[in-house]
Parts: sequence; structure tokens; C-alpha cells
Amino acid sequence: MNECPKIISRLYCASLSLALLTFGPLACTSVPKSESPQLVSEPSLNPADQAFAKLSQTFIEEYLALAPVMASSLGDHRRDAEWGDFSQAGEARRQAFYQKYHEILKATDKQQLSSDYQVDAAVLTNEVEARLFEMESLAPFRYSAMAYVGVLSLGLDTLISHEYGTPAARAAALTKRLQGVETIVAAARERLENPTRLDTQTAILQTDGLLELCQSGIKPLVEGVPDQARALNQAASSARTALQDFKTFLEKEVLPRSNRDFRLGKELYARKMQYDLADSIRPEALAKAARDALDRTLADMYQVALQLSPEMLGKPARVSKDPREQRKLVRAVLDRMALEQPTDDTLFQDAEGAIETATAFIRQKEILTIPDETCKVIKMPAFNAGFAGAYSQSSGPFDENFENFVAIEPPSATERDSFYREYNKSMLIELMLHEAVPGHCLQAMHAVKTKHPLRAIFGNGPYAEGWAMYSEEVMARHGFGGPRIRIVQLKLLARAIANTLLDYGVHTQNMSEDEAMRLLMEETYQERAEAAGKWRRVQLSSVQLTTYFYGYQQFAAMRAVAEKQPGFQEKAFHDQLLGSGAPPLKLLRARYGI
Repeated sequence: MNECPKIISRLYCASLSLALLTFGPLACTSVPKSESPQLVSEPSLNPADQAFAKLSQTFIEEYLALAPVMASSLGDHRRDAEWGDFSQAGEARRQAFYQKYHEILKATDKQQLSSDYQVDAAVLTNEVEARLFEMESLAPFRYSAMAYVGVLSLGLDTLISHEYGTPAARAAALTKRLQGVETIVAAARERLENPTRLDTQTAILQTDGLLELCQSGIKPLVEGVPDQARALNQAASSARTALQDFKTFLEKEVLPRSNRDFRLGKELYARKMQYDLADSIRPEALAKAARDALDRTLADMYQVALQLSPEMLGKPARVSKDPREQRKLVRAVLDRMALEQPTDDTLFQDAEGAIETATAFIRQKEILTIPDETCKVIKMPAFNAGFAGAYSQSSGPFDENFENFVAIEPPSATERDSFYREYNKSMLIELMLHEAVPGHCLQAMHAVKTKHPLRAIFGNGPYAEGWAMYSEEVMARHGFGGPRIRIVQLKLLARAIANTLLDYGVHTQNMSEDEAMRLLMEETYQERAEAAGKWRRVQLSSVQLTTYFYGYQQFAAMRAVAEKQPGFQEKAFHDQLLGSGAPPLKLLRARYGI
């Protein structure tokens, strides 16, 4: 739950990956049909920079035309009535688009660019190459039912749930999109082959959420446009018919042939990791670093458990060098903390209170600059359920009004006890540090202001997750919440490290479910429901679980170097990083010489 598969609405569809939760838009202002949205580039007198800025703008404009759903989520509402072409012919056009820019970028003399623009050129190059690799080697629209659900979810929810422009304009666009749902279903019928079984099962579950969205979800908008209500309701009825047809197709035709292996394999995993991290580090090297880091983190947890033992267990614990005794103590302390739980009635209120408390603490300690924007907590929509328990979502870079939120999926009746043991009161606070402030929501507040358009649209996932993990540690080291927060921060760090070992082990080493559950539950103290959810998630995604530890490691390394420099100031350091626009971390380190 702590890990928001990043930024899953925009990053999901931008990369056509398998998770729908990320820096997607929330509150937007409509852009007139005739006006092309412009993001202001960093000024430069260098002719090569100026030429590349024009190239970037041309790429962005063509990209938005090919991807109307993504354009809407980014705050460009010129094509809100359109879906784009998800047929085989449409994919061929997208592939030709990326291939064209691949050739242009190969012919571009990047050495003539300033250092900032060299970063932007590397961002665009990685994006183009990653999409070509994805279409050629992973083919999500052939092998993932969730890819279609992701497009439908983002394309409809942006227009239904997000307030921008006028209700009449949104209703008119939504009517057209609802009428076009059947074209997405037709593309799925034409192209879907043999997904993994869990992918198809999850798509079926999420389609139920889409049906609900097209029934009760549109009511507030319908009530606001009585003159358009009939047309909108008719379009919604047609969409529900198409979605029910899609669900039946998945259940009756796709599920019986859903026999694809969810393990990516060593070669594909290594190539995907290279693009997702925008780094050439080898999977086995990162896995080794993760194992070493896990040992250190578990040792740190034991030291904090010793501090907490008088309060949690009634008396100071005896110091022991026996690993079994150390683990027994940590477990005893965590078990005691697990009894201090929120409830269904207080979950969202407690989460919002944690954000307010963290915001005040950051301002008091002058850890970094907090913009004026706020972050609210909502219940996760049903069409996004089944992947991760929480995510953050923020406005797009073309939006004139900025807003963001954290969505939480409440537990089912059967998982309630395990859920609240894992997300006890201390852990819920830590979760909000990660998802909201100073984590994802705050980072998005800064990133949306960048003068680097490519970074604003194609923000780096490891940057976002790395910042969230690193910022949790900063808060703990400043004493936020005392030892209670420190031990759960270390627990989440151990969990993030285990994510890397799980991801690497499952996709390249044939790690079994039993081995995975031992890693998650016994080594890193996760409750059964949390561990089972992670096993589910690693079957639905690849590399994304690795971004947490990789990103954290990079931020920690930058901090270690920077704080040794004369005149180091923590707030200035953090503001500089947050103002960079979320580029790949390898490039960020090179840009600032750290």
C-alpha cells in the first residue's frame, strides 16, 4: 500500500504499462480548441538549445495528437472527445512516430547543448527508445487486458471526476467518449491474445468499477447539465453495454486462454530495467546492493526496538547478539504497535491529520519549501482497485489550477484485521509522509512548475519513488514522531528493499510464492495481507517495484556528497532537487556533480 505504483495515471498510459495510478490530472482549466498548450522552456542563448526546444515542442504536439487520453490527463483538453486509435493500424502509426524521432535524435549533436538541455535530450531519447522497446518486445495491447482497462479508466475518469472548464463542455466531450467506448472494446477483441491469468482476472474486477463509474459516477455531472442529460445518459447506457460485452469477452474467451507466464525472464527484465531506471546498472548488481542494504536496515530496526522496549513491552529488553533474539524483539515491538489501530470510520480523518502535522513540522524545521497547494485524501475508485492499496495523483503540467490527492483503498471485511495491523496509527502516518507530504504530492507541487517541458510530461518514476523514500528518512532523522516513526520508517525501507529482491527474484530467478512470502513476512515483518498483495503486484508488473530502493539509494548518495561540501544548507539542497523537474537520477547526479 505504501508504494504508489507511481504516478499511475499519467505514467501508466504514457508508458502503456500495467498500473493506473500516478501524476495524472485533477483540477484543470480548458484550453480552447484552436490554441496549442505551451510549456515555457528554460531560457537559453545557445542556438543548439533553442533548436532543441523547438524540436521538443514539435514532439510534444505530435505526441498529444496521437494520445488524446494522455493529453486530457496532462491538462490539454483540445481532444477530450477523442480516444485515439488502439487498433493495430493505430499502433503502427505510433511506432512510426517514435521511430522518426529516434532517427532525428541519433542525428542530433547533443554535445552542442548546454548541460540542462543535454539532460532534456537524454530524457527524450530514453522515452523514445523505451516506447519502441515496449511495443516491439512487450506488446501490452496484445498481452494485457489491463492495458485497455487503463485507457478506459483514465479517459473517462479525467472528464467525470476532474473539475475544469465548464460542465457543459465536459459533458459534451464525455458524451463523445462514452459513445466511443465500443471502439476500445473492438480493438481489444481484435488484438488481445493470451495475457497472464491474473492480468485478465484483475481487468474483469476493474471493469466492474468502470460499469459503476458509467452508472452512478456520472450523476453529479448529469445533474449540472439538464439540457444535455438525455444525450449523456444515452451515451452512458451504450458504454455500459460495451463494457458488459468486454467483461463477457474477458470471462468467456480471454480467461480460458490466459496462460502467459508472468515472469519476464532475464533478458527482457534487464532491458526493461535499463529504460525504466534510465540507468545502465545491471539487475544482479542492484540485487546485491539491496541484500547488503537490507542487512543494515534490519540491524537499525533492532537498535530502535531496544529504545522502544520499555514503552512497548513494559521493561528494557536485554541486548543480544543472537539474530533470532533480535528478530524476536523487533517482532514483539511491532506486534504491540499493531494494536494501536485506526478504524474504518477514522481512516481518512487520521490520514488527513497526519498530512497537516507533517506540513507544520517541515515548516518549523525549515526542511524544504512547501508551496501553497494542498493535498486531500479520498477513497480509491473501484476501477483502480486490485493493484496497490494507495496512490497519489496530481494535476498535469498544462493545468492552470493545481490540485492533488492521495487515494486509499479501504480493506475488505476478510482483510480488515491484517490491514489495520499493517497500517496501524504509526504506519498510517508514515504512509502519508510517502504519498503526500513531504513525498509524492509535495514533489508534484514542485515538479509541475519546471521550465523543462519534457521532464514535466515524462517525469522519471525512480525519481518520484526515490524522493518519497528519502524524504521519509529525512523526517525520521529530524525526530518527527520519535522512535515510533523511526522504526516504521525503517520497516518501510526494508519493505522497499525487499521489493527489489522480490522483483529480481521472481522475474529472473524463478522465485516461488513460498520463497516470496518468507522474504516479505519473516524477513521484513509484513502482515500476510500486505505480503499477499505484493505477490499479486509482482505478477502484474515488472521493474516498478525496484524503483523504490534504486531511487532511495541515489538520493541518499547525493545527500552524502552534498552535505560534505562547504556551505551546505539542507533546505536549499532539497529545493534544488525538487526544482529539477524529476529527471532520471543518473542524469541529475551528473548535472550537479554529485
